[in-house]
Amino acid sequence: MKKGLFILFILMCQMLLLEAMPSKSAFILFSPMFVDGRPIPIKYSAVPGGKDISPPLRWSGAPDSTISFALTCEDVCIPLLGSITHWIIYNIPPDVHELKEAIPVMDALPDGSGQGRNFSRHSGYMGPNPLWGTHRYVFRLYALDRMLQFGKAPDKRDILKAIDGHIL
Repeated sequence: MKKGLFILFILMCQMLLLEAMPSKSAFILFSPMFVDGRPIPIKYSAVPGGKDISPPLRWSGAPDSTISFALTCEDVCIPLLGSITHWIIYNIPPDVHELKEAIPVMDALPDGSGQGRNFSRHSGYMGPNPLWGTHRYVFRLYALDRMLQFGKAPDKRDILKAIDGHIL
């Protein structure tokens, strides 16, 4: 009898877990030009021979209630500094699901998106140019429940403060 009740309990827990799981697909960010865990192609870097242009990015599975997206790209392999910000783009409209290659380096884009300040204190994409070894670059896309407002081009700290409590 105890074994039967235990099995019934397990089955009920599994049913509750399945009901609690979101029915939407996962929120996924990827680039058709490179593979996760592999080197970023030289074209998107600032090393000799690179074009220092932003890579194309695509995403799917965002929450239906998304008001805007924000994206950051960082080199997370920097001793002493922790990380270096390579790109910030925010207020990406909710109906946009990709960023084309070579986004212009400017504060405000025609679709209303804005670009924040990278490590070199300029707005727009700054391609990788590591001085030593292999580095890891992390692209993070945030689905937000609001548009962001700034008086000047934001840096990473400004973006993280503005999105706190607004990430879907």
